[in-house]
Amino acid sequence: MTKLPRIYKRLIQFTALGFIVAAGLLSIIGTGSNTSLDTTTACIGKSQHIRTGSWAMLDGRCSDFTNLATDSDYIDYYWRLSSKPASSTAILSGFTLLKHFVADVDGEYVVELTASTGNNRGSKATTRITAYTGNAQPVAEAGAYQEVAIGDTVQLNGTATDADDNSLNYSWSFQSGSATSTLSSTTSASTTFIANSDTDYTLDLIANDGAVDSQINSVLIRSKTSNFSLPVAVAGADQYVTTGSQVMLNGLNSYSAYNRPLSYSWRILYRPTYSNASLSDTTAAQPSFIADQPGAYLIRLRVNDGFRDSSRSLDDVYEDRLVVIAGSNQLPIANGGVDQNVNTGTTVTLNGSGTDPEMATLTYTWTLIKQPEGSVASLSSLDTQSTQLIPDRDGNYLVRLVVNDGTDDSAPDIVRISTSSLSGSTPLTLLTGLPYAPASTENATWIQVDTDDSNQVRLISSGDTSTGNFETALQAEYNDATTANFTSYTWSIEIGPINPVNDSSSPIFVLKNSNNIYYKFMLDFTVLGNMTVQIDSLQAWRCGTNPADCP
Repeated sequence: MTKLPRIYKRLIQFTALGFIVAAGLLSIIGTGSNTSLDTTTACIGKSQHIRTGSWAMLDGRCSDFTNLATDSDYIDYYWRLSSKPASSTAILSGFTLLKHFVADVDGEYVVELTASTGNNRGSKATTRITAYTGNAQPVAEAGAYQEVAIGDTVQLNGTATDADDNSLNYSWSFQSGSATSTLSSTTSASTTFIANSDTDYTLDLIANDGAVDSQINSVLIRSKTSNFSLPVAVAGADQYVTTGSQVMLNGLNSYSAYNRPLSYSWRILYRPTYSNASLSDTTAAQPSFIADQPGAYLIRLRVNDGFRDSSRSLDDVYEDRLVVIAGSNQLPIANGGVDQNVNTGTTVTLNGSGTDPEMATLTYTWTLIKQPEGSVASLSSLDTQSTQLIPDRDGNYLVRLVVNDGTDDSAPDIVRISTSSLSGSTPLTLLTGLPYAPASTENATWIQVDTDDSNQVRLISSGDTSTGNFETALQAEYNDATTANFTSYTWSIEIGPINPVNDSSSPIFVLKNSNNIYYKFMLDFTVLGNMTVQIDSLQAWRCGTNPADCP
């Protein structure tokens, strides 16, 4: 299944426009040229690596004002999908502050944001989103900026995410030119070291998914003694509220490195069109406002410790921003299950699930959005909680699940099924005791092979309807006093004797099922006097996709 990066874990969901918002996008990937006339600095966030078919979620909250902006200015956001793969039909949707699109094909998408105020020319920033069907590059996050004193134990809490949900390995190191110390572990997500000098430390974190490294992500640890520490604003988590409700803000978790008392300065940087929302008190620790229109509100908090204000920094730690989404219904969340690696021709079962904040009853929609060239595989059901797929070609299959709560669709969850051909032969276990013959009132014995990958074969009589997860391969019927007919049933006989077959022989059949998987059967039989055929011995093998692999 698709796994979103850590920065998307705290999802604030607004369903009137079908959007999910991510909390905390930080670094500028690229900016257009700025001049002294610009009243804003555009910021669009980190590059992303996502699974093809899923949402790319974009957040302009890190855009900022320059010194030319006035206290009455609001930021205007203009988005453009400046490039995309040739066959893509992706379009941007969502709020002015927050956008998303479906990365519908593999490749790179480039999104451009222009941030401005009123009629003033704004600055530009771009970010790149790469969509994968195959293995995606993991994304590492080394953690938050810290300020420490000599002798302090520095706790580093790294994280990493992978669009393929692979298990990840970690590698920590001090940058060249940085002060160094001894790490408690260089291969754990979390590690510690002792700050043994009055200097700054910069550490790099790399994550690996077993196939490819992430890009390096770094964290700066600065000395309290050699740096004048600014107070840190903490505005609280993003919120989802009902339109028209009162939104309570809380800045009491803000702090000063020197434990000085703080004063507070709140500002609404963006509000929906036609909104007249205003803060009850811009200097209170816990102000409020009325979310009078549906949409996104961007709130900024700065604090002062009596000496200096908190301020914007590259690490985004001195001032804080939260997004409040006003709407009437929260999106449900879809879970299509884990990715699977299977042999071509194997029946794959997908057990979907979904959750809804309002506990609404959910409906399910499955779509096979990508499959290898030449594949004619299809899903067994499109609107039930579970579905099945039998991959008929080697390669990757992408299956999308969307759930609906009666009002809105969820974000899509993408499950990847990777398939490869079988090779060699696998003996099949016979589940039926020998010899085996039909009842006296019946005239056929059927040989059946499992369809759930348990490598089993069994014999049943023509009147047995309890087939379970088995598929009939051969039907043995009486022909005359000493011979019998063996007829393929839904399979094709690739190699085998011409019927009828004498009971003094041991016939061998190589059959191919509808998924191009070969099986070999070698048996001995007796024609009984009651016009039925008795199976005396049976050996069977699964030979994969190559009949030459049969023993």
